[in-house]
Amino acid sequence: MATDASSLFTALVSAELRAWNAVESALCEANNPLSLGRFLVLHAVRDPPACRIQEVAASQGITVGAASRLVERLDRDGLVNRAPCEHDRRATILTVTPLGMDNLAAAQTIVDAEQARLFAPLSPDQREHLARALTLIDEAG
Repeated sequence: MATDASSLFTALVSAELRAWNAVESALCEANNPLSLGRFLVLHAVRDPPACRIQEVAASQGITVGAASRLVERLDRDGLVNRAPCEHDRRATILTVTPLGMDNLAAAQTIVDAEQARLFAPLSPDQREHLARALTLIDEAG
């Protein structure tokens, strides 16, 4: 296996795309209404006590404009609620609706199973090395 930067980058991107597509396919095959992208956004909105569009953008690595359009579609589909922030009327606070929580819970089971399948070939030691390597690459970026 080649270890030059170009080969490693190609392998990293290829692995990420294949992993994304595997999880996306598992959601689709289970007839879950969420795409992986929507799942990740709902997950990001659910966790903080007062999530704003800026946090969605940061968590997904997208622009605030793209996050705003995505949240608008999730709101239209009844998966998130948008409300003005009490402390800053310019900001919007996002919450996951009951329908969004139901979809998220069903998708979580599928995502967890597919992630476990994807990482099953790695030993605990290999997982630790991979986690450290990915952290270093993330910090370099």
